[in-house]
Amino acid sequence: MDEIIENMPLIDLHLHIDGSIGVEKAFEIITRENIDLGFSINSIDDLKKQLVVSDDCHDLNECLEKFDLPVKLMQTKEHIFELTEDLVLRLANDKVIYAELRFAPQLHTKEGLSMEEVVETVIDAVNSGMKKADTIKIKLILCMMRGASMDQNRETITVASKFLDKGVGGVDLAGAEGLYPTKDYKEFFEYAKDKHIPFTIHAGEAAGADSVKCAIEFGASRIGHGVAIRDDEEVYNLVKDKNILLEVCQVSNVKINIIGDITKHPIKRFIDDHLNVCVNSDDMTVLNCKVRDEYYLLKNEFNVTYEDMIRLNVNAVKSSFMSDEDKIKYIKILESYLK
Repeated sequence: MDEIIENMPLIDLHLHIDGSIGVEKAFEIITRENIDLGFSINSIDDLKKQLVVSDDCHDLNECLEKFDLPVKLMQTKEHIFELTEDLVLRLANDKVIYAELRFAPQLHTKEGLSMEEVVETVIDAVNSGMKKADTIKIKLILCMMRGASMDQNRETITVASKFLDKGVGGVDLAGAEGLYPTKDYKEFFEYAKDKHIPFTIHAGEAAGADSVKCAIEFGASRIGHGVAIRDDEEVYNLVKDKNILLEVCQVSNVKINIIGDITKHPIKRFIDDHLNVCVNSDDMTVLNCKVRDEYYLLKNEFNVTYEDMIRLNVNAVKSSFMSDEDKIKYIKILESYLK
C-alpha cells in the first residue's frame, strides 16, 4: 500500500452510474423484492458474475451487454434512488472529493417514468448522499445514446437545460461509437450550444482519431477516452493546442481491448507532453475498478510522480463542470495535499 496514493483526495469526471452500482446494494434489492432477472442469483458472487466484464472481453459492444442488468434494476424511483445514493456514499468512503456522474435518463423510462422524473430522482439521491457524506460534491452529466431515436436524444438535452446548475452540469454522447459515428450527431450539440449547456463527448475509444476531431469541431471542451489520438499526429496536436481535456480510463481501455496491454497505453506520453488529461474509473462495477486503482497503475506501470498525479486532478477540476468559485476551492485542496 502506498500511503500517499491511498489518502490522496481524488477527482473522477468520467463515471457511469449504471456501470457502477453497488453489488451488495443491488443484491439486497433483488433478494428483498424477489426480482426475477431471468436467471438464478443466489449469492453476491452470482451477481458479480453477471455484472463484471470477463477477462477475455473482445470489444466495447460486448462490454455494453453488462449494463442490461443494472438498467433493468433502475426502472423505479426507489431503486434509482437507493443505487445512486449508495454510489455517492461509496465514492465518499474512497476519498473522492468531487465526481461527475453520468447516465442516460432515457434508459430508465421502460416502466413508466418520464426522463424528467428520472433526473429528479437522481438529483434527490445525490443530494441525500452529499448530506450524509459532506466530504464529496457531485455534478451530473446526462447522456444521449448512439443509436437512440432523435426525439429521445433531443429530450435529453431539453431536460438537461431544465436542471442545469440544479444538479446537472452538462451532457454527453455515449454508446457504441464504432457502430454510430460521432459525425451523425452534430445537430444535437448545436441544440446544446443554443441552450448554453456544456458538453463532453465519448470519442476516440472504439473509433479512430477522426471521431475526436469531429467532437472538437462540434465544440466539445472535453473528450471521453480519446486514446485513438495516439495514432494521429494532426489530431494529437489539435487536442494539445486547444487544451482539450482527455478523460482517460486506463483499466477500461485494457479490459475492453481498446489497448491490448497496459504497457502500451499512451497515458505516460500524454502526461510527459503536458496534454490536458485526467484519469477516471469509467465503470466501477462492470470493470471492477476504482479511480484510485488508476493512480496505482500510474505509479506501478509508468512511474508517474506524485506531483504529476496531483496535476492530473487539478486538470480535472479546471475542466470540470463545477463553478469557478468551487474550482478555486478544490484546486487549493489538491495543491495543499502534498505539502
